Amino acid sequence: MVTHLRILRDISTGQSAHGRRAAAAEVSRDFATAQDMGDLISLAEHGFGLLFDGECTIRLSDGTDLHWFNALDVVEPSGLSAAVLHGLDGRVSADSASLRPGILLIPPPSDIEARAWVQFPRPRRISVEEMIAADVMAAAFAAGLQRMSAAHEAAGREADLRRAVESHRQIGQATGILVERHRFSTVEAFNELRRASQDRNVKLRDLAARIIETGLEPGEA
Repeated sequence: MVTHLRILRDISTGQSAHGRRAAAAEVSRDFATAQDMGDLISLAEHGFGLLFDGECTIRLSDGTDLHWFNALDVVEPSGLSAAVLHGLDGRVSADSASLRPGILLIPPPSDIEARAWVQFPRPRRISVEEMIAADVMAAAFAAGLQRMSAAHEAAGREADLRRAVESHRQIGQATGILVERHRFSTVEAFNELRRASQDRNVKLRDLAARIIETGLEPGEA
């Protein structure tokens, strides 16, 4: 009986992981069409967290300043746990055998240095398939960053990141409104925003600002 339950649990876990990879791949396709740095960062945070079923924190550097982003806000190091800070300062590992507290993703070099740490709810092993999917998603994120910053000099990139900070803050606030209003998870709330943004061809940032200002639902704002 115990063996039977374990097999069922393994099958269920495998199906769940496959579903997460498919959903994350769908999100990563949006990297190529995102029109705003804040939108891109929010999509990446959501996609990496979705892929690994964890909480993602992204750290970006424009060469001068560091900026930290998570699901609902732009944060300072003092607002992050020691585990997250340690993870962001770590090294990429291909270890698929050990139980790990999270995974570090470092997109290929671009004009903006990026790191993403996904903290797991509990330590677990990371499959080779997950690592491959993560590498593909990280490369797509890097391409999106490069696309947005290629035409800018350093001063322009700094301005882009400042705008991204404000955009991400608005998107996080709108996500929080939906979480509170409908008792959604942050993943569900962000998906509502993303779908409405796509359906109406409106930037996530602009849609979030309308929700904050009017209190309307994503499909109405």
